[in-house]
Amino acid sequence: MKKTMLFLLLTLSFLLNASVLYVLNSGSETLSRIDLETGEVDNAFAALGYMPNRFVCNTQYIYVANSGDNSIQKIESRTGVTLTNIFLGLTVNPYDLILTENYLYVSGGFSNQIYKIELATDTVVDQITVGNNPAGMAISGNKLYVGNTDYMTNYNNCSVSVIDLEAYEVIATIPTAANPQYLLASGDQVHVSCTGDWIDLMGSIQIISVITDTIIHTIEMGGYCNDLTITPAGIIYVGDAQNTGVYAYNAADWNILYSPANPFLPGGSVIVADNTNLAVLGGEWGQNFTVNLYDLDETLIDNYLVGLYAIDMKFQPRQSSTEENYITEAPEIFTYPNPFCDSVNFKTSDSRNQIESLKIYDIRGRLINEIINTNVWNGKNRSGLPVPSGIYLSILETEDNVSTAIRLIKMK
Repeated sequence: MKKTMLFLLLTLSFLLNASVLYVLNSGSETLSRIDLETGEVDNAFAALGYMPNRFVCNTQYIYVANSGDNSIQKIESRTGVTLTNIFLGLTVNPYDLILTENYLYVSGGFSNQIYKIELATDTVVDQITVGNNPAGMAISGNKLYVGNTDYMTNYNNCSVSVIDLEAYEVIATIPTAANPQYLLASGDQVHVSCTGDWIDLMGSIQIISVITDTIIHTIEMGGYCNDLTITPAGIIYVGDAQNTGVYAYNAADWNILYSPANPFLPGGSVIVADNTNLAVLGGEWGQNFTVNLYDLDETLIDNYLVGLYAIDMKFQPRQSSTEENYITEAPEIFTYPNPFCDSVNFKTSDSRNQIESLKIYDIRGRLINEIINTNVWNGKNRSGLPVPSGIYLSILETEDNVSTAIRLIKMK
């Protein structure tokens, strides 16, 4: 069977984004899987180890740092089946993880080490000492930046270690504000979210130039800054460690958009973005947490109930066209009329390729209808109700399993 290649218009770029969101439930010790197309939530997709902390994922695998087990759990992303556990040693307390093409890097919160795991063999091939109680990490170019929180000595010696990944050695240590827990690389900068000491020192964002490896700006955000993410428009959102709001600032000029005095609500401690959506994770101790899903205009799309004390989430990357084994050209698709009022017809330029499946999405990427073995869409959703006027996106599959995408405009 031939593989599929999508010919997408610029407005159809959401189809290359993730349609699955994973959530790590530390209290429940499970991984939730949210299908963003169907809205289906599986809060027991994978059973995790003792005290799961953070995770990363690619198109094939999910890697979870189980702090209580001192190990990295490798999970098959399609089935949720655990494939192996990579033991790091006693009293390591693995905290954060970051993936490259060939390696997985893990911060050891108690051991003050950064572990280098070879993905091909699932074995630790190197480790290096950094500052006290390392937590979040980010990669820029060939350098790994590590936030050293120093929480065991009351945040007295907080810093960011800079590791040359080729030599695998620390080449710089940058003093920071209290509790640099989360890092984000963007362009020639690394943004460091410093939570504060929970008592006297409030949170701040410190910006490191990767050219000079020095702090070039500090945003006195206030509140208790937590995880951070960036949108395609260059807006950086920052979670609140107490789940009371979400802060935001412009990555280009560092101007604050949402502060603790005027947060984006409802709030959450963890926030992630892709090219289409913004997801905010929050809740209260002893209760199931909630994921609120927004579009990039901050319009609420949906919300999902996940597990107890959920502390991390990630969009699963989509498989790129370069990962396909075989690519074939799709026939040209004609639509008429378009714009349309009641129904729209589809026809292929190749008579041998009859339309086998037609999926209709709204502009937010939600599946509206699926038509089988026909070349007509009657402008209705899966419940048989007419859809409102607007822009819709159709994906058509032929008998040769070749697909293409068309933008449709429905008029009143």
